[in-house]
Amino acid sequence: MVAVETMHLIKENFWTGVGTGDVKDVLMGRYKSKGLKEAEKQNMNTHNQFLETTLGLGIISGIVLLVLTMVPLILGIRHRNMLLVF
Repeated sequence: MVAVETMHLIKENFWTGVGTGDVKDVLMGRYKSKGLKEAEKQNMNTHNQFLETTLGLGIISGIVLLVLTMVPLILGIRHRNMLLVF
């Protein structure tokens, strides 16, 4: 349920995000407005770094993080460099 609300927030703040310092506040406000008392009580975050970055900084930063993660993985597999893969 937390990821679903995060996706809705990302759609609402697609290009610019909500700001790095406001992610937690925006999530807690959303949990409160949707009646997700357990998530609010446990002060839950998105549990996903890609979603957290995209929510905080916008879609371009989310894509950059994805590229920075995938390019070394692909290069490591292509060159059979297991150290780079791990």
